[in-house]
Amino acid sequence: MPFAEQQFVFQEMVNVISEAGQRLERYEKEIAAVVAGWRWAPVVHALMSLRGVALLNAATLVAELGDLERFATAGQLMSYLGLVPSEDTASLVSGVVEAGCKTVIGSRCKQSGMFWGKPGAENILALRCLHASPRLDEFWKARLNAHAARNDCLPLAA
Repeated sequence: MPFAEQQFVFQEMVNVISEAGQRLERYEKEIAAVVAGWRWAPVVHALMSLRGVALLNAATLVAELGDLERFATAGQLMSYLGLVPSEDTASLVSGVVEAGCKTVIGSRCKQSGMFWGKPGAENILALRCLHASPRLDEFWKARLNAHAARNDCLPLAA
């Protein structure tokens, strides 16, 4: 660096990043120790078997949601998280549900190495919902036909 002041600021930034990494390692060790003696440890480990779910994500989900068996279907879980409003609460969502949804979605979209903007995260969530729905084939046919129409081609899917 051409100036000593720049070098100083750069080194301070490097130190902050290094200290944050060390703090994160301490937190992860403490969380691992707590989870090891927790009654929900098997659930945390089961969630960790999913691709992209690490200890912190799994522990956060279980801490926020508690006993997952209380949700008989995935739809009930999504409704609890505020992702699918029920008819009687369509216009009113409690702060607890909003906070839980924010935590769950935030922990899923803010993992190491992920850089999400709101539009990108919304698109991924929409694709995941489509993937879980019976309308996935319908969606892809419409998407292929729309793409073909932009390129003046014949429709690809009937």
